[in-house]
Amino acid sequence: QDFGQLGVDPASSPSCGASPCNPIPQKVEGLKDVLSVSAGKDFACARVDNNKGYCWGNNSKQQLQKPTATLPMRFKPEVVSEGTAQIIAAGQYACILDLSGYLHCWGDNECDLFGGGGDGGAVGVIELVHPQAKSLSLGPDSMCTVQAESSEIYCWGADHKGSLGHVVAASASKCNGIPFDPVPTRWVTDAQGHIMNGAESVHVGNGINCIRKTDGSVFCAGDNSHGGLGQGLPDGDNHYVPMEVPALKAQKLVVAGESACAVTADSLLCWGDARYGTMDTGALGTDCGGTGCRPLGYVIPGQNGIRDLALSTGGIATSKIDGAGGSWGRNDSGETSVSKDDPTNGNCTGNVKCIGGPRQMKNP
Repeated sequence: QDFGQLGVDPASSPSCGASPCNPIPQKVEGLKDVLSVSAGKDFACARVDNNKGYCWGNNSKQQLQKPTATLPMRFKPEVVSEGTAQIIAAGQYACILDLSGYLHCWGDNECDLFGGGGDGGAVGVIELVHPQAKSLSLGPDSMCTVQAESSEIYCWGADHKGSLGHVVAASASKCNGIPFDPVPTRWVTDAQGHIMNGAESVHVGNGINCIRKTDGSVFCAGDNSHGGLGQGLPDGDNHYVPMEVPALKAQKLVVAGESACAVTADSLLCWGDARYGTMDTGALGTDCGGTGCRPLGYVIPGQNGIRDLALSTGGIATSKIDGAGGSWGRNDSGETSVSKDDPTNGNCTGNVKCIGGPRQMKNP
């Protein structure tokens, strides 16, 4: 909450050690009829029902589309787009998909993720040269779209052991030490290079990327060292050929970091990295190199009747049809709506405070 990313003045927020925080959910003033919300590293964006996009929080990389010198941060939402079909914040940048299916991005362009010759700094709005899309997803250092007409998947940016879903040359440039492909390239279905299609949506993490097809099947590519591909066993190989998550038909899918969750048959099924208590790791086969994991889909107890869900690199939040909300996982800044000093906290990997298992989210 040090940059107002919770939508309230940091000066009025309690402290979590060196930085302000708020374990109780805060109302973001100035927004109504909100359709979607997305959070980046230290800023957030929302789309409202008149198709306008708003962002607030840190502006050190022009995440709010204002010169940093005149507006370093703002806790009140700023209009950043109109005619918006999707708006997503990730890392220190944001993008919209407009109503015509074209892609526009702004903020941190360190590795030329947007094209047009990035100089390692912040940039204003750039319209990307890209086929019309029907779905967009961003990660901290890569992005993907689903093409409108063919339902093919395009990905570009940092490649985490095959997460871009296509071959990245050994001679490829690197960004922050990770192989980087700046050219939007289609997902393949096999090592022969046949192109995958039939995608309904794409979901970018930070190590794995997944798609949900129109029939509900889910395919993932990338780093499987924490079981993020949902195959039952972890490994350290490169998986650029997407792998189908077995026996899954998903109504909803979310991906973050090296984990994923899906709503299926009125249950919440999750797999991958579980080092912060998001999934129970007391059983055999739930250790991945010294950290907790679930390499095969795990049904989260008590999570039925889910209306919506969100996933971060260390936490899960759900809202149910009956209005109840749950949140659990990493909690060193009160992310679960429980104070980091509350005795219900446990200690997870790296001595990080965490809440293991779903807890009712506190209302303001």
